[in-house]
Amino acid sequence: MGEKCLIFNLQKFSLHDGPGIRTVVFLKGCPLRCKWCHNPEGLSFSQEVLRGSNGCIHCGACEAVCPSPDHCILCGKCIRACPQNLRRFAARELSSRELADILLKNRAFLAENGGVTFSGGEPFCQPEALAALGERIRALGKNIVIYSGYTFEQLLHIGERNPAVLRLLRLADLLVDGPYLEAERDLTLEYRGSRNQRLIPIAGSPVDLTSMPAGCAFASRCDCAMKICLTDLPEELPINEDHRAACWMNVKHVYDEARKEGAAQ
Repeated sequence: MGEKCLIFNLQKFSLHDGPGIRTVVFLKGCPLRCKWCHNPEGLSFSQEVLRGSNGCIHCGACEAVCPSPDHCILCGKCIRACPQNLRRFAARELSSRELADILLKNRAFLAENGGVTFSGGEPFCQPEALAALGERIRALGKNIVIYSGYTFEQLLHIGERNPAVLRLLRLADLLVDGPYLEAERDLTLEYRGSRNQRLIPIAGSPVDLTSMPAGCAFASRCDCAMKICLTDLPEELPINEDHRAACWMNVKHVYDEARKEGAAQ
């Protein structure tokens, strides 16, 4: 998708998706299919026509103008024909520049600690365009919160194959990771709905991608960084049966040795 973002909603004046007053960008497309998905209209990676049934007068106008009853060709004729305005395209495709211009019209309402939240869908499925957008937002001093159905560790693993994922992750001030799980539901939690989800601050300045550090790219932003993290990359190790990650914290003997030496920071 490159520099284009496919979005299905922009929510202004949000008070529940991160600190302060925020504008939330809902990205369209997610491969995870979580059982308790709150935004099913954001699952498909393609444009689609949404149909509301509440208020339908069954006039048949939409069926009368449809040139392809068996397979929607996204012509939009049924949308224009509906007298109750119950049909609409699900998504808009905007460049990072176009979306930044829309978002920054609201910057006066974002207050000192407000910012922009990327939600979905799955934001990390559109990392190139979102990273370009995020750089524009950060340049104006606004913070970024990202919601992901992936865990932080899974994102690091995906980022090893797709550097744009790490580029986007480094722009975040706060990551809310993991899927919503009904069995872990807890409405007392801040900014999230289930106990398995974590609030992970991504502190510090983004790494210069043209001059990558010798060690782990996250060392300067990690509260658990050790001396070895600044100089050497660890090997990739299995975390569980589903994913792998490269982190010195997973190399137990190195971590234990660092703790004995008082090198853990």
